[in-house]
Amino acid sequence: MTTNTRLADTSSADTSSAHSTWRPRLLAVVGAVAASAVVFLAGKAGGVALAVDQNDGKGPVDLALGSFLGSAAGAALLGWGLLALLEKSAPAAARKIWTAVASVVLLASLALPFGVEATGGTKILLALTHLAVGLVVVSGLRREAVPARG
Repeated sequence: MTTNTRLADTSSADTSSAHSTWRPRLLAVVGAVAASAVVFLAGKAGGVALAVDQNDGKGPVDLALGSFLGSAAGAALLGWGLLALLEKSAPAAARKIWTAVASVVLLASLALPFGVEATGGTKILLALTHLAVGLVVVSGLRREAVPARG
């Protein structure tokens, strides 16, 4: 009877630890979306013209809150997916590899807003959005990554 109880306790502990990682990771995704919303709304309140010309002959396109939220959620979910993949394929080095990749992606993304046709204010707002979302994703997901052993 004692053996069965110990097995049951062990399996329930494994189950709870497996389920405990998705909640803080989901919180990092929600935080990234919230960060993009804050920057967008601050820009709107500050009178930044949120329009980008995609050089497709149609003229400038207004950027909507939904595009900010969707992009932030997409980036955060991709980061989560890469982290989960690395934890399965290279558990000992997953945190270090993920942090390095995520940091490089964040730094590279900061240049993207300056490659579009838009006002200076719009470019700065887009860069601030990349920075805010990236910092939330990197810090939030890195904290929940399985640390290297040894």
